[in-house]
Amino acid sequence: QELRSEQERLALAFDASKMGTRNWDIETGAVLWSDKIEGLFGMGKGEFDGKYDTYLSIIHPEDLPNLQQAIGRALATPDYHYVVEHRMVSRNGETRWLEGRGNVYRNEAGRPIRMAGTVVDITERKQSEAERERLIRELAAKNTELEQFTYTVSHDLKAPIITIKGFLGFLEQDAAAGDRARLQRDMGRINGAVDKMHHLLNDL
Repeated sequence: QELRSEQERLALAFDASKMGTRNWDIETGAVLWSDKIEGLFGMGKGEFDGKYDTYLSIIHPEDLPNLQQAIGRALATPDYHYVVEHRMVSRNGETRWLEGRGNVYRNEAGRPIRMAGTVVDITERKQSEAERERLIRELAAKNTELEQFTYTVSHDLKAPIITIKGFLGFLEQDAAAGDRARLQRDMGRINGAVDKMHHLLNDL
């Protein structure tokens, strides 16, 4: 009864974490999968024959070489902890992300005889990561736009200031020469520059 209770708690934990287990007998090729593994693979009950080749057949073609390389390294390297993320394409065409973890167990001669591990659905995490990357790229683009905007505003605001400063010098010369007509024109240019800056600041 204690064993049954522990198994029930373990099954609940696996369900909550979208996790399945596998036990691959390397010598015979037989693979023992946990219950509900078909749900992780996007299959209906009874559709999965439990064979490792069937598992490999639903791996996304772009991810299959990396998965096989990781398996090969785990079999060839003692004490290597196998961790790999890959996409899986279900029979209805849906693509999901899985994370496989496992350890290889060896006989006294050091030959691999069994691999045991877990398979976890990490689709939601991958979608969150993709969304985060999209937002980062969007923020970078907005920052670039903001920098360009700041440069443009700075340039536009400097122009009236340069005009005002220049014509203040002309005012001094016109006043010394007593040229009232030029004084009026210069003051008009200064007034125009002030109005332009006022409009720019309102727009900003």
